[in-house]
Amino acid sequence: MSGEATDPTAWARPDDSPEDASIVRLSELMMEPLPPLSEPPSQGHARPPSGVAEEPETSTGSDQDAQAQDEAHEAAPERDGEVEPADDEVDSSEEAPISIPPAHRPSGPPVLASEALKRELSPTDPGVPTMRWVTACCSLSGIGLTLWTFGPHPGIIPIAVGFLALIALAVAPMPYSGRAAALTTIAGGGVITASLMRFRTGFDPTAVGLMLVVWLLAASLHLRAWHRASDLARILVALGITAGIAWLAAKGSLSDLSSLEADWQRAAPRVLQIPFGLLLMVSLLAFMDSRTTGGCSAWAAGLWLWYGTTVGVEIVARIWHGGAVDWSLVPREPVISMMLTALLLPIAGVGAAQLLANALGRHARSSAADNGEHPTPPG
Repeated sequence: MSGEATDPTAWARPDDSPEDASIVRLSELMMEPLPPLSEPPSQGHARPPSGVAEEPETSTGSDQDAQAQDEAHEAAPERDGEVEPADDEVDSSEEAPISIPPAHRPSGPPVLASEALKRELSPTDPGVPTMRWVTACCSLSGIGLTLWTFGPHPGIIPIAVGFLALIALAVAPMPYSGRAAALTTIAGGGVITASLMRFRTGFDPTAVGLMLVVWLLAASLHLRAWHRASDLARILVALGITAGIAWLAAKGSLSDLSSLEADWQRAAPRVLQIPFGLLLMVSLLAFMDSRTTGGCSAWAAGLWLWYGTTVGVEIVARIWHGGAVDWSLVPREPVISMMLTALLLPIAGVGAAQLLANALGRHARSSAADNGEHPTPPG
């Protein structure tokens, strides 16, 4: 036997017959393992395996079937000369679109800008914090001043209980109109009772006129601050300013400022008329357009403070003698009636303004409903 190396392809020499070459080719294809399915196919024509001779142009039927299967397997994913990538080799940079959940929409009909503006210009329940603060401050001050006036006396128990009841009504969860009506009724009744106690010995028309002027003007300013487009609020403010000017003219204190006396008990009430005149002047800002409140809430608070200071100065001027407080100069009953009037009047004024504001707001809602609009509910 010769020493030549045995080559498996040696049997497929060019001089051999085509049938022998086809048999060799088919046996080699059957012995070679198939490529995995996940392997990306190569572009172009498939290369023959290494070490395998390129098959001749003439082949048998079985060889043509095997070649057709290979070509069909390799050319199946081709589209217009391009090869589609496998599923596991998809570009990760092409992420799926992120789905954004829809925004939560409040239940109920949509609120138009015009309806929101009407609701702002004509609220139905304004001034709730104002009423609570005014009631708490006036009630606590009333309890403290009553203790200072009478001391630990059984007669102050009804007054203290009444002030505590006002605080409970102001902070308790109640309907808006019910709270305003209750506070206005109780505080207004207290003002009338205290005024009758004060003027039991003699009626002072200037004191009663000042009380009514301050109550009307301050309540009108609160209403104007809450209902900026209300013509009724402007009319009431005009009436309050006119009444205040008439009271100053009837009092005649401004004309006597040039000749003040050295005694402060007589000079202080005259000097206090100057801030009142300034408050009447700044109250004219209520006649600005509805785009601003004109600072009406601040002027109303200034009127309440001014009235309380005026009453306090009058009380101290009565009981002050020789550089000290002397309760023997005046009886305590008129003094406590003056204090109750000054402390209960702001509560009655804010409550009356809330009642008017609630009525104006409901009227605006009903007018909008009659015109075919969809008014927004209050709150």
